[in-house]
Amino acid sequence: MFGNIPPFGYDRVKLSNMKGYTLKPNKDEAPIVKEIFRLYAFENTTISSIAKQLNNMNFKPRISDKWSISSIKDILSNPTYTGKLVWNRRKQKKKTKNGHLVISRPRNNNFLIYEGLHESIIDSKTWNLVQEKRKQNIPKIKHNNIIQNPLARFNLL
Repeated sequence: MFGNIPPFGYDRVKLSNMKGYTLKPNKDEAPIVKEIFRLYAFENTTISSIAKQLNNMNFKPRISDKWSISSIKDILSNPTYTGKLVWNRRKQKKKTKNGHLVISRPRNNNFLIYEGLHESIIDSKTWNLVQEKRKQNIPKIKHNNIIQNPLARFNLL
């Protein structure tokens, strides 16, 4: 389903009289998730500003000491907060490299989304607004594949 570690804002709880687990909003973290979505959707706050605000207010993420831009982006793009479950978003791929088994978990854009049993933290209106804003703010990255060194006389191909 989603592994052993629940997304920020949720706790993993055993289903009663059934096999498996579900999610339950964490009373301390769920308000932070709501605030992240509110700031981005309705206050036009940038992702980096949200991370700075959370750090200044001494709200800590679970794993690190400070909020990062990537952790805010991950929260804003996770449909779990709308009561959905994501399947196959990061499949495990095994390869042999130099005689050793290497396991990677690349992002998969063809993942599946299902209705979950858990309570949503974010309503669908806010979710849709955030996703539309994120589509408008995609960074324009130039991929020219030319290695350039400003200190060198020639550009290498």
